[in-house]
Amino acid sequence: DFIYTITENPMDEYHMAVEAAQDGFDTVVASGGDSTVSNIADAILTHRPETRFGILPMGNGNDYATGNGIPRSINPAVEVLKRGHTEKRDVIKIGERYAVSLVGFGFDITMSEIHLSNKVLKGQMLYFWSIIQAIFRHRGDFVRVETDSGEVIEGKAMMLNLGNNRISGGGYPTCPKADMTDGKLDVMFIDECGPGTRLHLFQLVQKAKHLEHPLVHYTQAASVTVTSEKPIAYHTEGELFYTEHKELTATVIPGRLDLIVPEPAEPAG
Repeated sequence: DFIYTITENPMDEYHMAVEAAQDGFDTVVASGGDSTVSNIADAILTHRPETRFGILPMGNGNDYATGNGIPRSINPAVEVLKRGHTEKRDVIKIGERYAVSLVGFGFDITMSEIHLSNKVLKGQMLYFWSIIQAIFRHRGDFVRVETDSGEVIEGKAMMLNLGNNRISGGGYPTCPKADMTDGKLDVMFIDECGPGTRLHLFQLVQKAKHLEHPLVHYTQAASVTVTSEKPIAYHTEGELFYTEHKELTATVIPGRLDLIVPEPAEPAG
């Protein structure tokens, strides 16, 4: 048995999930894309973190579902929910917000703004178009990243990702070493560069070979502090936030989310 509700306005899903959590529902399912997943996950993690979280992938990217092996086809995804197998997943806390897949800065914000303004394209074509447009439009800013171990990466950044999931942007392996159960953030920092180099890096990202490029800095940490000369804009799974802060800290909370995922495959033989 289940009760479903339909959103009509931005952030409806967040308030619906809060109400469900406060009413004691033991499972809340997000039917939508990564932004919907982000808002509903934030609601239950903030108000009733023991709530089981399920996903019916219905968006353009579905990165969090894909990263957890949840089928994109509706019937197999429903079967996963019916079986109800749950596993613990790490989450990211940034300010008062929870993220489950990725926190992005810089290039990601420009790309997301282009993505949200396009009402014609859909799916992978929309992501590809947004990336290509951002390659020529984005302007980098000075950013300093300090990890809990004291490691510092700083400079004029084209892009900064704090990844829990290895994929983002509609399936691109931007943080290829990320593991949602290792208690670590994957920090992927790319120095500012021109459009030609950006196009080359985009090709490398598609093959998960960008970590070999000299402009790419990559590390892992339990917590990082991001400092900028300007007020920081960031996104969680594509949900945009514009702050007045010039410093933000992101921290991993290990095993905080109970996520419904496919059951492990039976061992061969």
